Amino acid sequence: MPLLRIRMLTMLAACVALCVAPAVAQIGSLPQELIRKTGQLSAAEIEQVNTFVAPLLTDLGQSDALARSRSRASLTEPLKTAGVSVAFQQAYSTAVSPVLGPLVVSDDAAIRIAAIDVAGALGTVEGWQLVSPHMADDQPGVRMATAVACRSLLEAAAKRSPAINSSATASIIDALGQRLADEPNPFVADGLARTLLQGGQLVGVSGYEASGTRAWQAVSEHLGTRAFNSRDKDDFAAQQTRLTLLGSLEFIRTSGGLARPGGVDPAIIDAAASLSAETLAMVAAKAQANPGKPLSDEMVRMGRMAFSGLTLAARQAGVAPPDASLASPPLDGADPSLYFRDARTYVLSVAQKYRVPASRLSRWFP
Repeated sequence: MPLLRIRMLTMLAACVALCVAPAVAQIGSLPQELIRKTGQLSAAEIEQVNTFVAPLLTDLGQSDALARSRSRASLTEPLKTAGVSVAFQQAYSTAVSPVLGPLVVSDDAAIRIAAIDVAGALGTVEGWQLVSPHMADDQPGVRMATAVACRSLLEAAAKRSPAINSSATASIIDALGQRLADEPNPFVADGLARTLLQGGQLVGVSGYEASGTRAWQAVSEHLGTRAFNSRDKDDFAAQQTRLTLLGSLEFIRTSGGLARPGGVDPAIIDAAASLSAETLAMVAAKAQANPGKPLSDEMVRMGRMAFSGLTLAARQAGVAPPDASLASPPLDGADPSLYFRDARTYVLSVAQKYRVPASRLSRWFP
């Protein structure tokens, strides 16, 4: 494996471990009644917050990895408390953000990653302002950290009493979509797609529905385009892109997508149809281009997943599902001409059945 790839994987692994690792240790704590207080915090309570965060923020900027990990865990812990109030989140963000500012631009990428992670956990507009400039950082590990931080920001809107407004969540979604379109690193692109899928959950959160719709539109448009642009390649990046597509289709089949309890938003149905149709087109084109040659296990799996997604989307939308002949791609080098014909016909019909641009589908069949 080339040295550059080894270094890239090491940095990405370090970022993921940092952002998802459980707390190593907790340094002190804040009273639960303060964290859940709904009214404005008093001067004494604000001072209590400042006293709590000051030494932790100092440690967050240290070169000692263990000290950084401990401080990160302790800084984010109060925000994970059930019932954390908007008043506390805002006061906490005000106390933490000024010190995070210099840390998110540190020359040390590990410090930048830790600070960006904490900024995302704040779940506030100030947190997003600290994260947003680093979407295009020159280090892939830092860009991955921004994807994770954006996920934390969007989850805060969905799972807490939100301290971030819908205008900010819309900006986050737009920035993620643009980054997914431009991102050269397939691992980071996977993180961006996963974050957009998380953002899609906002379709069910009062006041944030438009952000959720934008997220589903962004992931279907840009992930579909990434798949199209890598259709004739089989290098590492193309393989990872297909894995991201496959994982997204699997997510869409679950309670996060087409199996949502209480009804499925039209934006989810359209995104499911769009990504599934493009996947089916990819598989059909691959089979047609190599008649007599068996499709890979990967392509067979993707074809079956695409059929399942289109069938579920059709059921939700009340439209005709794909014919049973498309349930599985041709195996063992069987003649793919009928499969290709039926797949092409159905894929091109998706634009009439759902709100999917026809150009996104027809490009697969020049």
